[in-house]
Amino acid sequence: MIRFLFIGLIAFLIVFLEKKLFEYWWDSGLNIELSFSKSQIHMDEPGILSQSVENNKFLPLPSLCVKFLTARGIEFENSLGSNTTDNYYRNDIYQVKGNEKITRSLSFQGGKRGYYTIREATLIASDFMLSGHYIKNVPVNTHIYILPRLSRLKVLDNLYKKINETGLILRQYPPDPFEFAGIRDYMPYDDHRFINWKATSKSEDLKVNHTTNTRNRSVNILLLLSLKSLRFNEEISEECISVAATYLTRFQKDGFGVGLISDHINNHTGKGVIFAPFGGKEHLNEIMRNLACLDLNKPDESFTHDRIQDLLKGQDDLIIISPDVDPKLSELIKERIKGGKNSFWIVPFLHGCVPQIPKGCEFFIKAVNAEI
Repeated sequence: MIRFLFIGLIAFLIVFLEKKLFEYWWDSGLNIELSFSKSQIHMDEPGILSQSVENNKFLPLPSLCVKFLTARGIEFENSLGSNTTDNYYRNDIYQVKGNEKITRSLSFQGGKRGYYTIREATLIASDFMLSGHYIKNVPVNTHIYILPRLSRLKVLDNLYKKINETGLILRQYPPDPFEFAGIRDYMPYDDHRFINWKATSKSEDLKVNHTTNTRNRSVNILLLLSLKSLRFNEEISEECISVAATYLTRFQKDGFGVGLISDHINNHTGKGVIFAPFGGKEHLNEIMRNLACLDLNKPDESFTHDRIQDLLKGQDDLIIISPDVDPKLSELIKERIKGGKNSFWIVPFLHGCVPQIPKGCEFFIKAVNAEI
């Protein structure tokens, strides 16, 4: 009898000490890291979320659950480890040895445009006896922009070519050496006359002055989604955003300066979306990130007809994208065309609802069937 009591006491002490050991030491040296492999992807494009668990101590963790929350605009390929409501609740189970680091790559797809963050992860550990659970919330900081889907409408190519051909004439001139655009690394094709010796002396590599062509054309896109004569339709509004993203990308790739003006605000910054035409990949990325955050439920209250008229002054080429044809704006575009400014209006429509084009505007307003 005494022997059994002794064995029971030893077993109780082992369980008690094991629980105390886990209670005070399970999260020591335990680190979790979540990071997106890219800061932005387009809708329908694949992405990777890297999940890393590091246990910097001798004590192993027989069962560690990592949970985090993100919006459902990020669609994970393997949904077995997640619960879906308006958000994704992701659960991943690990068995982590002492002094071990485990990294997993979670594949997902860009589901809905927007700005998505993961701010916190919850760690839930179990001891060897599975008799207790230990919980800790860990701050993380990773984010990603889901950019608009690039439009697959082939009918848009003809309009793009029409504007692009007029722009190519002006880009045949050589660069203006007096228009300084910055300093960059020397490339084999660079003229030695443009080497910046002062900048080179401060670096181990040759540096050259980067010039820009003052005669390059610019394209400004006016994206109007506040409807006056039509009922709100999210599908057609999203297609308008996709068309804008497509043209911005193509024009920037061909060397045009690109700009964007929208009548809705950025739901991440709370500010209006107005970008003057400019060149460069980073400028395009900033515009695309604003398109990703464009809130269809929050029009820019300061956006008036007079403000549109002021914003359009001096722009070389203008593309208006809107599912609704505003007669006042069409008259303004007529005046631009009379002044020698190229202007085009794209009106996407769905389900056979062909828009009414004001008389005399057929030569610059193009109705486009957005159904593929």
